[in-house]
Amino acid sequence: MIDYYPAFSNLGQISVKRGNEIERRAIANSKLGLFASEWAANSAIKDYSADKSKVHVIPLGANIDEALSRGLVLQKEKTNKCRLLFLGRNWNR
Repeated sequence: MIDYYPAFSNLGQISVKRGNEIERRAIANSKLGLFASEWAANSAIKDYSADKSKVHVIPLGANIDEALSRGLVLQKEKTNKCRLLFLGRNWNR
């Protein structure tokens, strides 16, 4: 993102270094890395030393060819945990 978006232009060396370290730590501490492109996945591995076994590419979109039946969904075992995946988007950009 450096020099690609105006908010990430003209950054000092310390800011770039710290930003890259934060990104590296976030990737290292993640159980799984999901990326929308091979380019992004490869960058995580090459630039941030991501564990290849935890890096996966899932192209943008719902990626659902066929919806599961209601009966099949209701068969899933209920647990006390709710796991959510939050995705963000900058709609103004």
